[in-house]
Amino acid sequence: MKYSCWDHLSFYNCMAAGMPDDPNHQALVYLLGVLPDTRKRFRELFNTEKDRIIPNALFKPWQTGGTQRVTRLAFNLFDGFIGYSGKRKIEPEFLYAPDQIMEPSLLDYYLDACRLRFEFHNPNTRNQQ
Repeated sequence: MKYSCWDHLSFYNCMAAGMPDDPNHQALVYLLGVLPDTRKRFRELFNTEKDRIIPNALFKPWQTGGTQRVTRLAFNLFDGFIGYSGKRKIEPEFLYAPDQIMEPSLLDYYLDACRLRFEFHNPNTRNQQ
C-alpha cells in the first residue's frame, strides 16, 4: 500500500501549527496523519478544544486493524494511554504491546513518531563541527 507523503506532510504542517508545540502533540498529529482514514477523521480521534484524545473513537465502524494500531500508538505517545478511559477499562492493555501495535508497512512512520515524541535525533543528520 502506498501513502502520499505530500498529503501527510500538508496535514502535519497545518494541524501542528494550531497545536501546542511539544513532542506529545507533534507525535500524535504526525501518526494520525499517516493514513487517509485517520487523517480525515482526526477530529473524531482528538478533541482540540479540550486537548484530549477520544478513546472511544477506537471503536468507530470505519476503524480497521491498521487504523486501530496507528491510533493506539498515537494515543500512547500522546499521553501514555493503554486502554483506560479514566478508571474504566475500554480494551485490554496487551493491545498496546509492540507485537500487537506494530504495523510493518508503517515502521518508518512509527519510528519517526517515536523520534518526535522522545526528541531523538539521528546522529548522522547532525552538522559536524
